[in-house]
Amino acid sequence: MKKEKIIQEIKSIIEEWGAFSPSEVDGEEAPIVKTLGKNNSQLAEHFSIDGVKVVTYVHETETDENEVDYEDLSKDVLEEILRIAENYKVDFEKTMNRCKN
Repeated sequence: MKKEKIIQEIKSIIEEWGAFSPSEVDGEEAPIVKTLGKNNSQLAEHFSIDGVKVVTYVHETETDENEVDYEDLSKDVLEEILRIAENYKVDFEKTMNRCKN
């Protein structure tokens, strides 16, 4: 799947179910956007229509936070975000069905 299609799918889920974080999805962790050294990494921590909140950690301490456009992320990271978004959608649909009953 091309990056544009992946982004479109992610945004479609967010339009329907709202912005979310990986921590809201059972068993999911924030995707690694970039590793900047031994104990320095950037994680995708929140997904919205406008982009992704990327948090930089050094030795497990949050040091910076930026909003990144989906288009600026690698295809691998986008595929991971899409997988998490699909799981978010399934979880949300299950919750809505339980509420109906």
